[in-house]
Amino acid sequence: MAIRLGIGIGTQDSAGGGGGPPPAFTETKSILFDGVDDVLSGGAAPSLTGTGPFSLSVWMKTSAPAPYQSAVAMTNGVTLEYSIGFSSTEILGMMRDTAAINRVIASTGGPYLNGVWHCVVLSWDGVDLILDINGGDERIVLTPGNTRMGGGTDFNVGQYGNISGLYMMGGNVDEPAYWGRALSAAECIEIHNSGTPIDLSTHSAAADLVSWWRMGDWPGDSTDSTNPTARVYDAIGSVDLTPTNTTAGAIVLDVPPSPPFVNDESYAVDGVSQYALGPDVADFDFDIGAPFTISAWIRNTNVGAATLVSKVFGAPSYRGYWLGMFQGFPIVQFYHDYTLFRYGQATGSKYCAQGRWIHVVYTWDGNATGDMNGLKIYVDGVADTLVINANSLASTSFNPTGTPLRVGNSTYGGYLGPGGFDEVSVFNVEKSAAEVLALFNSGEPTRLTGEAGLVSWWRMGEDPSDSTDPAGTPQLTDVVSGHNLVPQNPLAADITNKVVNVYSDLVGMSFDGIDDYAYIGPIASPPSLDRTDSWTFSCWIKTTGGIQQIFGRADSFSPYKGWGLTVEPGGELGFYAAHDFTSGNYLYVTSTTATVNSGAWTHVAVSYDGASGSTASNVALYVNGAPVAMTTAQDNLSSGIITGWIPMAAGLRNSTGGVPIPFGGHMDELALFQGALLASDITAIYGGGSPPDLEALGSYASVLAWWRMGDADDWTESVNGQLEDETGNYPMQPINTLNSNLGTDVP
Repeated sequence: MAIRLGIGIGTQDSAGGGGGPPPAFTETKSILFDGVDDVLSGGAAPSLTGTGPFSLSVWMKTSAPAPYQSAVAMTNGVTLEYSIGFSSTEILGMMRDTAAINRVIASTGGPYLNGVWHCVVLSWDGVDLILDINGGDERIVLTPGNTRMGGGTDFNVGQYGNISGLYMMGGNVDEPAYWGRALSAAECIEIHNSGTPIDLSTHSAAADLVSWWRMGDWPGDSTDSTNPTARVYDAIGSVDLTPTNTTAGAIVLDVPPSPPFVNDESYAVDGVSQYALGPDVADFDFDIGAPFTISAWIRNTNVGAATLVSKVFGAPSYRGYWLGMFQGFPIVQFYHDYTLFRYGQATGSKYCAQGRWIHVVYTWDGNATGDMNGLKIYVDGVADTLVINANSLASTSFNPTGTPLRVGNSTYGGYLGPGGFDEVSVFNVEKSAAEVLALFNSGEPTRLTGEAGLVSWWRMGEDPSDSTDPAGTPQLTDVVSGHNLVPQNPLAADITNKVVNVYSDLVGMSFDGIDDYAYIGPIASPPSLDRTDSWTFSCWIKTTGGIQQIFGRADSFSPYKGWGLTVEPGGELGFYAAHDFTSGNYLYVTSTTATVNSGAWTHVAVSYDGASGSTASNVALYVNGAPVAMTTAQDNLSSGIITGWIPMAAGLRNSTGGVPIPFGGHMDELALFQGALLASDITAIYGGGSPPDLEALGSYASVLAWWRMGDADDWTESVNGQLEDETGNYPMQPINTLNSNLGTDVP
């Protein structure tokens, strides 16, 4: 065996063969595999097979998730001997044993995300199979009970076996190496080196190093598969790798460590004259037959129409595409010619609260007819339900060649997007639902390097050359293709610290007074809150009606068992807790003089201290933060008030049958607390007339549920919608409502 680094008898010169001193260690390159058919083949490689102990080490990162991607594998063409790779966001190590079983070790500490380098070592010590990830961040041991089978005849980097297209690697591989014994935990830590590859010829186990491929850093390395002599050389042994289906450009300047991903800045616009102007380039000329994905984090503060991204001409044709928000809902328009009614339009169904950062992704399959069913919209990683408003492109083009890309504005003036933009990216492929979910990354913007089809990525303040200072060179840098954006009418402060989603009350919910309501369910059961329990309910209402149920849990059929907070016939605030209205087994109190149906926003609350006794003396009613005098209509409750199948609901007593006493008006900031809160707590919740952030109050420790009524990830499409509970315990399902039930009328 030729030991090419000068450790033994031979060295490789800069041309890839012969004598000469070994090159100085540099680490600047890796090899990028396309995930389709790129492979480096080492052939039979008898030095890399056998039945004895070994270790296989490699640095790798993926460009996109896939069921399995093999970074390095030894097979007999089909049957496994050993392999390291990714399965979606898990890392796998595999070895076949003498029982002909493929032994698989899967990571448990992930996810291991796209675009991030990982150091992986798979070892067999004769008894145990060991997977070590990132220098012991995970070290998993499997005892098969059998030994290593061996018998591999086909060594490949970037592919499993000799079947093209099977388990191909989509991403980068660097510094793979085969060792003649199992490396210890300490030796794996040494390879990882806190995230920076080392010169393996200086490793403490270098004497056991059998093969090591520098993946572009060895003199003479080439991935030009059109050149029959091109090789990626083995710096230690003689298993040089032959490239297939790769280009010379597969050797890239991308190596570990992955720099820390930072997302602290965003680009703010005023909604009046500010936006970012991009170039008119073919990379953005999407059309029928040309799929795309556009992803952005946005903070929209516009009630009306707001542009996210557009490449569109003005009147009369409006040719091009426009992606944005309309009255809180995502919307897409593709225009061939508006005057000829050749256009498509689709609107999402999920209401997106103003003032909060959300992740919006628009994907287009590029179908040849312009059928709007090929469009998808995702909000915070979840596919939205689309309403197709127009679908008449009829195979006509909406190609926008000749007009520039704009972020935050349309060509025809207006629809400016006030608020903020962050991490805007463009892809020339249709991303799958799984890929979009990975982009959302549980609500945290993530590194996009290596993502399949990535055309442009604007960090919106994070790149060192980003600036909105009019005294300098305003620019938002495209870190992928150089298609930079130029901020229009900028201020230096437009690149600003990205504030995490903070409390704001910008949205409330209306009820029609006929059959609109929302109830806890169907996936959650309400808290019981029976006669001997204590609780407090608080909310804001705006109504002019009387005889209405605001909130509670009661049957709408006799004997009306349950409890509820009501608006009485004269506008008084009422509370009842009943076992049986017909027999008199209930308590009922109302405010004596205070009314709550003036048509102005009013804060109402009730506390019931059933633990101290189910009597009227243990009830307190509050209007606008202050306790009010009460009149007791009945005080004779002695039995339970809960029927298990009756839901807890807002806007209706129970169902549209019986005597439902529906609520007509607006509600906002509903909250349910364990225990009877003090008067001082209710005053704080009132907030002097402006709903406060409940999480900042001491009473929040007792909260059971808090429904923001539009300011969370809420939407009010009947049955399909959801009113999120900020505690995560009791989401409500809206019934008989429309998306338009959410609006900007708030206290």
